[in-house]
Amino acid sequence: MADGGVWGPGIVTVASKILKDSDLLRQRGILEIIAVPGLRGERDKVWRTGATWLQEHITTYVANARVSTFGYELSQEGIDGGDIESAAKGLLDGICNGGLADTSYPRTFVLIGHNIGGLIIKQALLMANDDPIYSVVARDTSLLLFFGSPQRAKSQAGWEKLAHNLIHATGQKNKAPLSDILLQSSFALKDVNERYTRLAKIYDAVSYYETVKLDDFVGLVLDQYSSTMDLPNETILARDTHHLDLCRNIQDTDEIFTKMCDWMSTALAFDPQYIDCLHALSLVSGTTQITPSTLPKSPEPKWILEDKTYLEFVSQKSDVLQILGQSGSGLSVISAFLPPNLARVEKLPTILTSPTFAQLEKRSEEPTILTFSFDSRDYRACCTSTLFASLLRQLLGGDPRYFRYIRRMYMRAANSHWNLETLWALFRSIISSPNIGRVYCVIDTINKCDPERNHFLGDFFSLAKSTDSRFKVIFTNSSGIADTCQSTSTIDVDKQESKQKDLENLIDFNITELVASKPEFEGFSDAIREKILALSPNFLIITLIFKWLQDSQVRSTQSEIQQLLNDMPNTLPEIYEQAYLKNCSSSPEWKFKALSWITHAFRPLKIEELATALAIESGDEGFRIAEADRPRNLAEDLQRAFGSFLNFQSGEISLVHESARDFLLQTSKDWDPKSKGRQFFGHARISSICLDYLLTAQWDELAADAGNSNLESLPSPDGVSSLFSYAAKYWYIHYRVAEKNDQLFEKVRQFLANDERRTLWGHVEWLEGNKLASRRDTSNWRYIAAQLGLNE
Repeated sequence: MADGGVWGPGIVTVASKILKDSDLLRQRGILEIIAVPGLRGERDKVWRTGATWLQEHITTYVANARVSTFGYELSQEGIDGGDIESAAKGLLDGICNGGLADTSYPRTFVLIGHNIGGLIIKQALLMANDDPIYSVVARDTSLLLFFGSPQRAKSQAGWEKLAHNLIHATGQKNKAPLSDILLQSSFALKDVNERYTRLAKIYDAVSYYETVKLDDFVGLVLDQYSSTMDLPNETILARDTHHLDLCRNIQDTDEIFTKMCDWMSTALAFDPQYIDCLHALSLVSGTTQITPSTLPKSPEPKWILEDKTYLEFVSQKSDVLQILGQSGSGLSVISAFLPPNLARVEKLPTILTSPTFAQLEKRSEEPTILTFSFDSRDYRACCTSTLFASLLRQLLGGDPRYFRYIRRMYMRAANSHWNLETLWALFRSIISSPNIGRVYCVIDTINKCDPERNHFLGDFFSLAKSTDSRFKVIFTNSSGIADTCQSTSTIDVDKQESKQKDLENLIDFNITELVASKPEFEGFSDAIREKILALSPNFLIITLIFKWLQDSQVRSTQSEIQQLLNDMPNTLPEIYEQAYLKNCSSSPEWKFKALSWITHAFRPLKIEELATALAIESGDEGFRIAEADRPRNLAEDLQRAFGSFLNFQSGEISLVHESARDFLLQTSKDWDPKSKGRQFFGHARISSICLDYLLTAQWDELAADAGNSNLESLPSPDGVSSLFSYAAKYWYIHYRVAEKNDQLFEKVRQFLANDERRTLWGHVEWLEGNKLASRRDTSNWRYIAAQLGLNE
């Protein structure tokens, strides 16, 4: 364990003054006040110097209050995202399933956090808003008090400085190199805070910041900017003390204490229907908010901010803007670059005939910015139902007042089954309200929306053209063919005069990065630049070539580096051939089994799912999971095999770019392993394994519940259970696109004819998908086959 735990994990009640049954208690319920300490903060001492105001004062001034502290342990050095998530889950479990849950009265929650305790609270609210098991916390939390919690920074260097200050101030002792710890810790701080932005306007907050330096510090541990969010629903207050004493030395006569008591006494949770609606939107889509890809390390496309067509679009001359280009021309970078800059330039109250960027920056009205990215690598992110669910969540999370426009409609929908028409009606109703402010929607790669699941997309663009410029849409189109029906104005990035200069800047930027990480390439800069420019490359090819160079394993001699450059791939297929399929015949089988699953999967696989899949042996000899063959550190195995050509994000694995999937699918017969004793490969092989898995896996808990289906979620994904969700949701989609044969057909028939497994599958599919939709009727297997499109 790292030097960073607090005494005693779990929730402990330290003070309680709850009246016996009374009208006030029945009406207002219990005010649950829960304090979460920070890094190396002991659950008791962090709040006290002598007496603790939490334990001895709060219940005297606040009626029906119960005060508790939460303790947790850190397993990693520094500040780790996994530790924060684990602590957040422990907090939620303690509230919802522990001793605090043993009450028949309603509860309102006030959560107090010091230092990274504030991040644990934010992570807990993120989880509570996505998981119905913890919905009571999402719905009934009314007030957040943050004492010196790291909440924002202006750059990556800023996040690393915050991490350094917190670790140093709390005296955490670590064995790992400081640079590694700061990188890990800064990512954890940034990740939680950036994800919390979608909830930030939902919960009222009070943020306290320090004004006194610690003895051995040059500056403050966290200054006012770093300790606050600067939101309209946030109160910002200073305390004339240092970081470690921010929540100590508070007397019941102090103004800070009386204000806290007033806020707690008048705290009211949000309209529960509003929180339930946010839950519903999460359940409908089956995913959390999807946004354009994170900006890679590359020069920003600032040219678009001065583009005449873009400026006219922002100044209300058009309502839909198409940004067109070929795949690999940097469209996703542009879609990720635009949202913060739209908020910056949207400042002119009237239409200008010839606006300049300087004039646009003078506008005072701040718009709502919505973002979404269609992704062909993820089946969930290729349809309009997920689009509308995500945009609705962003709208309501950004301004809870919008809920009043759809409250009645939502109440009607909540009592029936949700579908795409419901989502579209709710979104249209908010956008059509005359009182809503300016809303921009940035959609990445709209051409990746599945043509069979793009209902209401045309109506979506018509809505933008009928709202008097209050709702405006920007979309990127990587097909290279202009969509003349949807757009009123178009920017073709491949025809920009600055394109060549931008490509050269990207090459120079990457050369600097390459030499910094691999000094042996110093002296080869001109050769690399000339060789790449000779290819007439696009942005994607440049990025991938430098990934290939970064992954190269050659000796640092001039001759070997020169030979590497001579062998440098020239085209996209050559890059992918060398990155994924080099030495195909002599590579271990597991490598291509993993690549097959990653390539054919209809969504990014979780690491534990892929680990289970690689341990499966399925063939004529039967089906089994060879535990001895389950990878113990799969992420590291894959990084050694494929380098930076796999993406690892939030515990999920995906290919580096959608074009990599296209290449691997086109060449799959040359490398994809077949099932032992059978001629299954690709989608057929995965469909067969999923069916074997569903037919064989022992799920007593689910099987017992499938008939009376009250189970809210799947058991924990360990061991055999870790692939169950994927198999249940996608086996038939793999089957639909697979090359058919009699063996696979018979296996499908056998599975659907098995009453017990068919019922169990239907329940799991519902659990892992849209729980607000009606459950699949599993009584007639032939009817199900027709529903699934298995017409043969």
